[in-house]
Amino acid sequence: MTGVRRRPVRPAPSRWVGPGGPRAPAEGREGPAGSAYAGKVQSPDQSKRKPPSSFRNRIARAAGRAAESMDLDPESALEAARATLEWSIRHRGPDSSMAIKAKSEVAHQLERSGRYDEAVELRADVVAQLQRLLGMEHPSTLAAEGFHALDLDRLGRHIEARPIFEHVLAGRTDGLGADDPLTLLAMEWLGCNLRRLGDLDESRRLLESAVDSYERLGAGQTEECTKTRSHLATTAFEMGQFSEACVQRRRIVSVRTETSGPDDPSTLRSLENLAGTLRWLDEIDEAKLIYESLLEKRIRLLGPAHPETERTREMLSALENGAQSAP
Repeated sequence: MTGVRRRPVRPAPSRWVGPGGPRAPAEGREGPAGSAYAGKVQSPDQSKRKPPSSFRNRIARAAGRAAESMDLDPESALEAARATLEWSIRHRGPDSSMAIKAKSEVAHQLERSGRYDEAVELRADVVAQLQRLLGMEHPSTLAAEGFHALDLDRLGRHIEARPIFEHVLAGRTDGLGADDPLTLLAMEWLGCNLRRLGDLDESRRLLESAVDSYERLGAGQTEECTKTRSHLATTAFEMGQFSEACVQRRRIVSVRTETSGPDDPSTLRSLENLAGTLRWLDEIDEAKLIYESLLEKRIRLLGPAHPETERTREMLSALENGAQSAP
């Protein structure tokens, strides 16, 4: 068409194009006005430059989320976590938040594999770093200390774990308040540790206090409260207070039946614990009814040859033969 002037086509600005990095302007050409390449001649080396660190961080976080969504087996997940840790240390530094989180993830994957002796060393490293970088009372430091103490407890190193649990509880009580969920969790941790150390009176006091707080806050039917109540029942049982243990286990069965359903595995385990406690109270008839119902459900849900079905059958047989065992 005559009288129409066409504008010259300008080169498109560079775009990030995935793992290969940016598409740089061709060698010897100036970049678009206002871009990082404006007025500069690009060399072959510059055309291969890496994406900026923020872009690499997004890739690393996305890779971590993808690994979680793939539900990798423990060994594959551990390998992926170690690769992320190596990358984080190399590109972000050993004291970076990304490297510290990656180290915690490696410890978590070791725990999944039951390798607590290796995990506990990494947990100790994370605690030392956070204490140095953030301080003793920082929430992240206290959380890391809690995980470290849990691994020590799992390894039977209860005496070493106790002062750490006590510090976590004191720090969370001061920083978050006595009724904060994280404080109540720390109270549960210390209560379980004290039970393993044989301090049953103090264990019961802490666990009972935590359960009372959950109830007062309207959280008596939460899974957190139910787990704490279960530990309280175990402590009461070990103290020979079978009636109190039975009261707590009836409450657990009631809550889990309502919240999870009568056929949920957690409900069935709670029924099994209740039946075992009833045996020690010589409530044989009720215990037998529970075992018979439990056996019927496990045959229906799991099959007659499943290990849990077999265990229930053995417990019912032992009850009928007059034997007792701790739940």
